[in-house]
Amino acid sequence: MTGSYLASIQRLKRKTIDIAFLPLDPRLGTYYAKGFLAFLQLISVKQVYPMHYWGHPEIIAQFLQEYPAYAKMIVIPEDI
Repeated sequence: MTGSYLASIQRLKRKTIDIAFLPLDPRLGTYYAKGFLAFLQLISVKQVYPMHYWGHPEIIAQFLQEYPAYAKMIVIPEDI
C-alpha cells in the first residue's frame, strides 16, 4: 500500500495543490500520520484539511505538536 500511495502522489509532485483532504488515522498507532506526512513532504499544497480521525480530533493537535512546521497550512475543523 505504501509503495502504491507514494507512486500515486508522485504524479502531483510538479503541481501546486490549493486544497487537500488527508487522513490522520489514530487506529494506525505510531503510523497515524505516515500518508499525511508523505504528502506534505512531497507535494506543494496551500491548505490541508485533516479527515478520518475517527472521533479523535486530538490527533490533529498531536500532529501539530510533532510537526509544527506544517501548522500554517493545516485547517482545524470548527467543531473541534
